[in-house]
Amino acid sequence: MENTIIVDKETYKEVVKFINKENKCSISLLQRVFRLQYNVSSNIVKQLESDKLIAFEIDGKIRVL
Repeated sequence: MENTIIVDKETYKEVVKFINKENKCSISLLQRVFRLQYNVSSNIVKQLESDKLIAFEIDGKIRVL
């Protein structure tokens, strides 16, 4: 992760494991699975994109890299 602290490192690691296993990611999915608030899930998605673990497609879908 870069300088942004979004959640504790363990939660972030669990999210990374989850998206790689499931090969999908969305704010609502992270909210449901990890019981996170919207703003926290949104920040995680932004951090995942910053860390180049996911990418946004032209149609708005998220692709796990």
